[in-house]
Amino acid sequence: IFEVEAGTIAEKTGLVMGDTLISLNDEPFQNQDDLVNLLSGDNAGKKAIIRFIRVGKIYRVKAKLE
Repeated sequence: IFEVEAGTIAEKTGLVMGDTLISLNDEPFQNQDDLVNLLSGDNAGKKAIIRFIRVGKIYRVKAKLE
């Protein structure tokens, strides 16, 4: 995460600058294009589990996709 903008999913779930996203609903991704593909389409409004790394520890948070 390079920046967290006000009102975004990142802010609402507590993600901070420096976090590294690793999966969405247990589907790993390698780059920003993979993440965009997972977020697009029919996923808007659905709940998701986001896994990320912060200072070497893996965390999971629930989020509603927009």
